[in-house]
Amino acid sequence: MKREDFFYILGLCLSDVSIHEHKGEIYLTLKSSKECMRELFLKVLRKVVDNIYFSSSEGGKIKKACPKIYARIKKSNKNYNDFKKILEVKENIMKLKEIVRSIDDIFSLFVGLFDGDGSITLLKNKHVVIKITSTDIVKLECVRELFKEYDYLLNVTKDGKTGISNRQKYALRIPKKYQELFIKLIAHRSLHKERRKKAKINSKC
Repeated sequence: MKREDFFYILGLCLSDVSIHEHKGEIYLTLKSSKECMRELFLKVLRKVVDNIYFSSSEGGKIKKACPKIYARIKKSNKNYNDFKKILEVKENIMKLKEIVRSIDDIFSLFVGLFDGDGSITLLKNKHVVIKITSTDIVKLECVRELFKEYDYLLNVTKDGKTGISNRQKYALRIPKKYQELFIKLIAHRSLHKERRKKAKINSKC
């Protein structure tokens, strides 16, 4: 697997996509009511996994019906070891520092994280807000530290609470001086149609 694809998929697995091992095979699962996320998942994984399955869960009074997509990677798959490494990092985020070799690795990771948990917003004062939100502050701090090693100083701040569970959310924010770079990065490399479109609207390229 190309390094760019590896780190992008790793970013997705650290956000919206779950990954686990069962009987020597690796499974990736996306549960999302958003069609754009399901399309993204299929586009990324169709060429690198063995099988893809679909199922749907029934909605209740609170939750809407939420389709699931499963992807299976057999031991015979040429990308098996790459997915094994992704699983290891998912289980221990500190291992992320051991596999990053360049700023491009981090950029690819960022785009995957952004496509899963990111947002780009243009406020009324024409100020652009680019952020990745999560309840896992350790993950966000780890990514922030990786950027810091290459002299990119990003910020991690509190970002409100989740809905029903009322858990604290945090945001990895892109400072104004880097925004043009990151907008171009998202515009050219994001696979999330809506977020890529927003980036292109705000891009000067």
